[in-house]
Amino acid sequence: MQENLAKGVSAVSRIVGVRSTLPILSNMLLSTDKGRLKIAGTDLEIALVVFIGAKVEKEGSITVPARLLADFVSSNQDKTINLLVENTQITAKSDHVTAHLHGLDAEDFPLIPDVTSDESYQIKPSDLKEVINQVVFATALDETRPVLTGVLCVIHGSTLTLVATDSYRLAERTIPLMKPAPKDVSCIIPARTLSEVGRLLELSLESVTLTIAQTQVSFSFGNCTLISRILEGTYPDYEQIIPKKATTIAQVSIGALQSALKLASSFSRDISHNIRIVFIPDSPTTISATSANMGDTSNTVEGTTTGETLEIACNAKFILDILAVMPGDSVTIKCAGKVSPLMLIPSSRVDYRTLVMPLKLDD
Repeated sequence: MQENLAKGVSAVSRIVGVRSTLPILSNMLLSTDKGRLKIAGTDLEIALVVFIGAKVEKEGSITVPARLLADFVSSNQDKTINLLVENTQITAKSDHVTAHLHGLDAEDFPLIPDVTSDESYQIKPSDLKEVINQVVFATALDETRPVLTGVLCVIHGSTLTLVATDSYRLAERTIPLMKPAPKDVSCIIPARTLSEVGRLLELSLESVTLTIAQTQVSFSFGNCTLISRILEGTYPDYEQIIPKKATTIAQVSIGALQSALKLASSFSRDISHNIRIVFIPDSPTTISATSANMGDTSNTVEGTTTGETLEIACNAKFILDILAVMPGDSVTIKCAGKVSPLMLIPSSRVDYRTLVMPLKLDD
C-alpha cells in the first residue's frame, strides 16, 4: 500500500545522513524479510528500521537515495506501488507513474546493530511521549560538553526518570514503568534520539520496549525499532543545585504568567530576554523589563505568594519554554534567594520539576 510505504520511507529518510561524505549513508536500505519489506536508514549515530507488509514475489535488497524515494512515494497518489530490483537499479511503478532509481549495492550498507541485553523495560507510549516533550527542550545545543546534549535516563524500581540540562535550566520528569525493573540502571541518551522516538510514537500502541546495552540503546514499538549510541561521560550531579528549602513560594496561573512573560520578553530581546520578577507576600507578582533601546514594561500577575519578598532576574525565554510543556492550569514557583535557581513545578503534581538559573541583578 502506498500509504504504509510513504509512512515508512518518510520516517527513515529523517534519519539518513544527507550531509555525509559517504554516498551509501545518503541511501536507505530496502530488503525483503519473511514476507515483509524492511526499510532501514542510519547516519552511524542513530539507525531506524521499519517493517511494512508487502507481497513478495522474489527476495532481494538494494539501497536507494533516501530523499528521492521519499519524494516519489509521497507525491504518488496511486494505492499500490510495485518495486522491481535489477542489479543496482530499482524500478518503482504504479498505475500512473514509473520511475527508475539508481542505487548502490546493499552489501555496502552499514551493519545495523542488534541491541541485546538481559533486561528490557516496558513503557506506556503516552507516558513516554509526554516525558520526552517535557524534558528534551532543556538539553544543550553546544557540544562543548557532550553529555549535556543528551538526556540522563535513570531506571529505579518501578520508575523511569529523564533529566536534561544545558546548565542554565533543568527539567526532570518521572514516569512509571509497566512492570518493576529487576535492577537499577542509568545511561545518557542523545536528545535527537528521544526527539525521533517522540515523533514516531503512536498513542494507540500497547507498549514501548526500551533495551539498554553497554554502548547502545533501542526503542521498539509497533513496526519500528530505533537504535542509538549511548553518550559517554558522567552526568553532572544536578541534585546539588536543587533548593532544599524555599524561602519564597508563589502560585500563579500558567496562562497569565505566559502572557506577562511574553510581553516582557518583547521589551528585552536586545538584552538576551533578561527580565525581573518581584514576589511580595499577599500581593500580585510583578514582571518587568527595561531596555535602553526598546523601552520598558511592567505588569502584574494575580496569585498567592508566601514567605519572603524577593526580586530576581532571569531569562524569560527559558521560563516560557518550561510553561509551554507544563501540565495543568497553575504553576508553583519556589526560590531560596536571588542567587538561587527558580524551581517551577505543576501545582497539582509532584512528578515534574524544572529549574531556571538566575541572572545577576543590575542595581
